[in-house]
Amino acid sequence: EFTGGFEGFYSKAYYDPYYGQSVKQYWTIGYGTCYCAIPEAFPNGLDSTCTQEQALGWLKQEMNVVANTIKNALGDTYSSISQQIFDVMCDIGYNAGTGALIGGNTWNALINGDSDSIKTMLMKWCSANNQSSNGLYKRCIGRVQIALNGDYSARP
Repeated sequence: EFTGGFEGFYSKAYYDPYYGQSVKQYWTIGYGTCYCAIPEAFPNGLDSTCTQEQALGWLKQEMNVVANTIKNALGDTYSSISQQIFDVMCDIGYNAGTGALIGGNTWNALINGDSDSIKTMLMKWCSANNQSSNGLYKRCIGRVQIALNGDYSARP
């Protein structure tokens, strides 16, 4: 719900304004489903449409891939982190890609559990293509609330 809420539902495909129409891999539909993750969601390119039910299916499909990738990367560490830390990792992995997260400074802060480091590192995910985003800023604040307080109530 947190991820879907911040992604928002779009029944018509669109190009990511931070990357432009020519960057096909970031064409988006539904709840943030990108061409690079599920190309079959774009049978008519940017003229593609979807139902909310299709979009929820894609969100669940992608989130399962993200969750499994993160769980595998955590290995034995998986059993020692909280559900809310795992959830924050999954939201970042869905939004920015697991390759951008796994093994980096945010990853290490979340695993190590230092509140100050967690807050600092989570607030660094507020831009897209080197451009500040108010929506991502709000999402980062929500991630901090989840990670540190187990509070999932943040909305865009």
